[in-house]
Amino acid sequence: ATVPSCSQTSTLAVVLEILEKEQCDRLVVVNQQQSPIGLLYSARLIPELLTAASGETFLNLPVALLLLKDLSQQWSMRS
Repeated sequence: ATVPSCSQTSTLAVVLEILEKEQCDRLVVVNQQQSPIGLLYSARLIPELLTAASGETFLNLPVALLLLKDLSQQWSMRS
């Protein structure tokens, strides 16, 4: 099965579209080399959406700002 993913530069608006389309609650975030760098859970977005001063501005932010855990260091150490 294919795991839903998005680029670290994808906007949160794009992420929300993917979550809805794929009917999932989490995405793997990948870097330019398509290596996983973190996970993004939909539950993590809810408080951010509720407290965002400007929803439109928030939706244009890159998803890398909201990663649950940045795995880039771990992956680079394994290479």
